[in-house]
Amino acid sequence: MGAGPNGRGGPAPGLIQELPNVAFFVIGVFPMFLSILLSSLSAHAEEPVAPSAEQPNSDIPRHRMYYESLAALRYNPLGLQQRMTIGYRMRLMDKPSDDLLFGDSYAWLGVTGIQTPAFMRVGPWARIMPIALLRLQAGYEVARYNGGLDQMLTWDDPSNVDFSDAGIESLAADGTLKAMGSVFTLEARLQAKAGPMAVRATLARYDFSYDVEGFAFYDQTLDILAPTEGVVTMGDFDLLYVATDQVTVGARSSHTRSQAEFAANDSEALRAASIDRTGVLVAYKFKSDLGSRFDQPTVYVISQWHLNHEYRAGQEVNRAMPYVAVGFAFTGDAIAWEPQR
Repeated sequence: MGAGPNGRGGPAPGLIQELPNVAFFVIGVFPMFLSILLSSLSAHAEEPVAPSAEQPNSDIPRHRMYYESLAALRYNPLGLQQRMTIGYRMRLMDKPSDDLLFGDSYAWLGVTGIQTPAFMRVGPWARIMPIALLRLQAGYEVARYNGGLDQMLTWDDPSNVDFSDAGIESLAADGTLKAMGSVFTLEARLQAKAGPMAVRATLARYDFSYDVEGFAFYDQTLDILAPTEGVVTMGDFDLLYVATDQVTVGARSSHTRSQAEFAANDSEALRAASIDRTGVLVAYKFKSDLGSRFDQPTVYVISQWHLNHEYRAGQEVNRAMPYVAVGFAFTGDAIAWEPQR
């Protein structure tokens, strides 16, 4: 997406011009770096590594090189994204893996990266799960928009904002921005399970900072008008039925809020945006192979309907047209190991 005339900002001088070329190199080769790293680790781990004898109370090694991968395709709006996270994961408690509360409590520190046809993000990332009920994580990612797929677009006049599908296509015809910036993310998840029923609440805060002119831009990942310097919050609330070890079905309610500041009559005003969706989700896990390099491969489908949106709740897109996301995720240990039997 980009910027052009009619109230949209252009690139601000400074960061784009001054950032060393090595930053672009690091961001561009991040997926290749991950592949090389995994191949290198695999070459030195032909034999599975058993849990250390120093932890007789647990069948999970204390130290692991762990990764997660997620690829997703989305409709209404269109989107395609690949996320990879890899890092050092340390078990916090000496409990067997089937302990309901502390069986897999851990701290995880590593690097995460997102790649889409329009932008890349990469940076340090941390997660801690002290108990099965609570998961906390934080990350700081350097972001680069390459100007493709109608991104990025910015606005400096709230009266000219139009981030409908047709509006974005029209504005992008005047040009898009290549931009640098950063995203600082905080996330908390609360979850519980009783029998086959489970509940889960995931709350996230995204703090954007982009070196562009304009008070707001269209964030295609969140499908919302986001501040170029400011915060967007999001919450997903799930009610799940774990039918079998492989099949999970349930309902999801999603809520996103944004407030972008802009100058108005020598004072600051806010341009708010919000999204509310509700619908269903289905997930199918092909297998579970703890300790392997390819564990818990899972396909999921999420279908939701917009209850509140500036353009997708009947204004320009029929309310009956759902938001649909299809994804494939898996986890693994770069240095494989065999659980104690």
